[in-house]
Amino acid sequence: MLIALALVLGGPQALAQSWPAKTVRIIVPFAPGGTADTLGRLVAQRLTESLKENFIVENRAGAGGIIGSELVAKAAPDGYTLVVSGVATHCIAPALSKICRSTRCAISRTSLFSEAHPECW
Repeated sequence: MLIALALVLGGPQALAQSWPAKTVRIIVPFAPGGTADTLGRLVAQRLTESLKENFIVENRAGAGGIIGSELVAKAAPDGYTLVVSGVATHCIAPALSKICRSTRCAISRTSLFSEAHPECW
C-alpha cells in the first residue's frame, strides 16, 4: 500500500523525462543569412544557454520553404526537430502545391519568435 501511495504521489515526477535530453535540431527552410536564419540562430543560442543542451540550426532551403518544412513534418514527433516557419511555408505553399498539403497538419505550433507590428506594414 505504501509503495502504491508513493507511486501515486511521486510517480509523475519520478517517471517524467526532462526535455531536452539530447540535441535539438531547428530547421530553417531558407538560405543562411535571412531573417528566419537569424531568428533561428538567436533562439538556438538562448535555448542552449538556458537549457544546457545543444540546439543546432540546419538550413534546408528550397522550393519556397517546402523542403525544410516537409523534413520536419516527416521527423519523429518527439520534440527534437523544430522549424522556423511563417505564412509562406505553412499557408501559401500548401495552398499552391499538392506536394505539401499534409505538412500543415503534421506540424504543431509551439511558440512565437517574432511578429510584425502594424506600424511596420
